[in-house]
Amino acid sequence: RAADATPSVASLTRMEGRVKKDGVLVVHVLVPLCDNAQIVCGSKAAGDPLDLARNLYWGAIFGQKRFFTRKTSSFTQVSEEKGTGSHLERSVVRRFVDGSPWGRAGKVELIVVLDAFRGDHIDGVVDTFFNEAAAGKSLSFDDGGKRRTVAVSVVGYAGHNRMMDGKKPPALGERAGLEPIPSFVMACYSRSYFQKALTRRGSDMLLMTKQLMAPEGYVIEAIVGAIAENADKPAIKRRAIAAYAKWQKIEEKAAATIFD
Repeated sequence: RAADATPSVASLTRMEGRVKKDGVLVVHVLVPLCDNAQIVCGSKAAGDPLDLARNLYWGAIFGQKRFFTRKTSSFTQVSEEKGTGSHLERSVVRRFVDGSPWGRAGKVELIVVLDAFRGDHIDGVVDTFFNEAAAGKSLSFDDGGKRRTVAVSVVGYAGHNRMMDGKKPPALGERAGLEPIPSFVMACYSRSYFQKALTRRGSDMLLMTKQLMAPEGYVIEAIVGAIAENADKPAIKRRAIAAYAKWQKIEEKAAATIFD
C-alpha cells in the first residue's frame, strides 16, 4: 500500500547509476517568491510575490537567480525563459565537473534548473515538489538554439516553509512503478515538516534544516557543489554549514545548529 512506503536509499543509488551512465547531473530547484503576506521579507519589493527583479528569493543580491548568474559564479547561464501561469521564470545554468567521483573518465555536465513561482501560489509549488520527489520529472529548455529535455536527478525546494502555516502534502497516490529521486529542502525547520511525507514517497533526503534559516543562493550553490562531487550526506552538510557561516558572517558552530 502507498502508506507502507519505507525509508530507502534506492532513489540515491538509482541517481548515481544514471549519472555514471549518462554523464549528466540535473538539479532542479523550486523557488516560490517571498511573499510579505506570509512572512516578513524585508521590504515591499523584496516581498512582492510577483517581482522577479527584486524579490528576496530570486532577484535580490542573494536570490537564487542573481547569485547563480553573478559575474564571479562558476556557472555559465544556458537560458532564461518566461514561464506561464504561476510559473514565472526558468533560469538554467551549467558547468562541467570531474567525472571520477561518479566512476567516469570524462567530465559530468552539471545542470541547475532554477524555477521561480508566484509566492502567492506557494501551495501548488509545495505539491509540485512532493510529486517530483516521488516520481521524478523531465524538464525542457533552450540550449544553444535547440530545445533540450533532461531528466531531473535531484529536486530541491528553497523558500518559505508553507507547511508551518498548516499546508498538508498532496495525497499519496499509487506507488507502483514510480521512481523517486533524492531531495533537499532549504526552509525553516524543514526536517520536522517534510521528512515524514518525503520518506513515505521514497525520496532520499540529502539535507534538511532544524532551525530558522535564510534559504538563499549561497547555501543552494554549496549544496549543488557537494552533490556534483557525489559527496555523502555529512559532506553535503559540512559544505552548507561553511557557506552559511561565510555569507551570514557567523561562526560555523552556530551555522552547524541549522542543518540536519
